[in-house]
Amino acid sequence: MIYLLNFLAIIVYYWLIRLFFKSNAKKVFFVLVTIHAVFFRAISNPYNYVDTLVYADAFESIATSSLKDTLSSTATYIDWGIGYVLLNWIIGQFSHNPQVMFTIMAVIGILPLMFFYYKNSYTILLPVVIYLIYPMFYYMGFGVIRQHIAIGFIMLALYYFDNKKLSIGWALLALSFHTSSCVFFPFYVWRRL
Repeated sequence: MIYLLNFLAIIVYYWLIRLFFKSNAKKVFFVLVTIHAVFFRAISNPYNYVDTLVYADAFESIATSSLKDTLSSTATYIDWGIGYVLLNWIIGQFSHNPQVMFTIMAVIGILPLMFFYYKNSYTILLPVVIYLIYPMFYYMGFGVIRQHIAIGFIMLALYYFDNKKLSIGWALLALSFHTSSCVFFPFYVWRRL
């Protein structure tokens, strides 16, 4: 019920923003809906979702390890992706609270997608509604963290596709979070052909 009310609130304040901020409506909505989506994900109980207990245990283990042990080829979680493990270690240097990690992951997972929608949509409401209503896009990101962060970075790689260095950098960063990002790399070859 709370999810539905939050979803409906987004539609209501979209129209209010269009009414009161005519010239900057898209920008204002982008900022508010991004904060809203991040906040909603960050304050949820992460232990209600698939895999989050495993992510929390991994974070606590990584946070208390040395950088050398964390990035060692024999480290327990290194096969999760060096980018993800390194980010966990960096967050762990400031806080050992998994909720902090989940909040930072929410920002990193949602912000690139909202930016992509903002830049590529005539009206930002439609892609945001599709993103929030379809379970595989937003809702699954509560628990399937690495894949959703990789998706955000892939969307940035797609947005900057004409700038090869920047695009490949984002795609490699996505690959360092989840290997499923490798499906994007053939598009560089395809585009050339």
